[in-house]
Parts: sequence; C-alpha cells; structure tokens
Amino acid sequence: MKRFEFNFKQLSLDDQKLVYKHLFPQSDSHNKIDQAGSLEEITALFDELQNKDVYPLAYLAAMLAHEVAQVEATPISNYGKDYFTMDVHLEEDYVLGNDFDIEWYSGLNTHGKGVISLFETVDLYDLEEIVELFKKYSFVS
Repeated sequence: MKRFEFNFKQLSLDDQKLVYKHLFPQSDSHNKIDQAGSLEEITALFDELQNKDVYPLAYLAAMLAHEVAQVEATPISNYGKDYFTMDVHLEEDYVLGNDFDIEWYSGLNTHGKGVISLFETVDLYDLEEIVELFKKYSFVS
C-alpha cells in the first residue's frame, strides 16, 4: 500500500497564492494575495471559514493530480435513454493521511448536508483546473 500525505505548506508561496486566487475568484484581495510574503499574510486576508475550506479542497485537487482519486464517467441507461454519470473514485491501493476527512465534503453540493458527491465538489470549485499545479509535488510515500 502507498501512503498519500498531503501538506499544503509543502507548496511554494506562489502556488499557495494560486490556490487561494482560484478558490476565491470573486475576492477583491487578489492584489493583496500577490503582495503577500507568507502563507500567514494570505490567510489573514480571509475569514476563518474560508481558510478552513482551502485545505480539504486543495487536498482533493492533489489527490486528482496524483491519481489517488479519479474522475470517471459511468454509462447509465434509464427509461431507454443512455447517458453518463460522473463520479470520483478513490484508488484502493492508497492509504490517506489521518487528516483526510470525507465527512468534511458532506453538503458541499446541491443535495445538501448528509450527501457527499466528490464529483460535484470537483466541478463546483473547478478543481481540475489546478490539478497540474500539484503534480510537481510528491505526496506519495
């Protein structure tokens, strides 16, 4: 079994800035993010709830980057119509770090609390757009 240990602090400051700017595109703090000299200065620009969102969303993007999680289209036939449903599958040959909490993702989608749809989370936050950024870091041991 391989171990996947994500650490946001492992990212360069420039990449941390890119993640924040991607996750908060409507923020008026983008110029301030660019001027920040540390992660602490970046986090000071956002409230506690926003900062709490960054780690698990970045964690999921990193899992996609290293194919620990994969977006897959599953064909479905219903009432004579064929279509696809999109799912995120976690690879079985990886052990995730203790800081990964699948319950955090509950309610981040249109179905509300109690329903976890990692694909809807990936889609809602456009996480596939920042996947390349995480490929240059090694989180697998």
